[in-house]
Amino acid sequence: MIKTLLWLATLFSLLPALQAQAQSAWPGKVVRIIVPFAAGSFTDVAARSIGEAGFPGYNMSYWWGIAAPAATPPQVVSRLNQEVARAADKPKLKDSFLKRGARAVTGSSGEFSRRVNEEIKVWKDVIARAGVKLQ
Repeated sequence: MIKTLLWLATLFSLLPALQAQAQSAWPGKVVRIIVPFAAGSFTDVAARSIGEAGFPGYNMSYWWGIAAPAATPPQVVSRLNQEVARAADKPKLKDSFLKRGARAVTGSSGEFSRRVNEEIKVWKDVIARAGVKLQ
């Protein structure tokens, strides 16, 4: 987990530099061919998505969520959701995320559960097709 967190921290610390380079004049200009997120994403509207490149239905995005134990009372989950949404709406946090090529998207606990379940289905299939085994 620590390796993953360090990798993510490194990735997001590089995004501003990569975005600046992508917008610079040649010869320093990065040629963007395909990006993993949906077409028209706020992070790079000039690049083609993988779906546009011949893999329809493909949409890979990086996301994080805040979860609580299953037995957490609904009123506590609701309050946490309200406070996280309030924090995510603050201009300083929005600007900080945007500088790193990210944005905060909030929703209900039901929407979050659906997102997690969709991801489980996608990655379960990928793992099965790749023949990955727990060791």
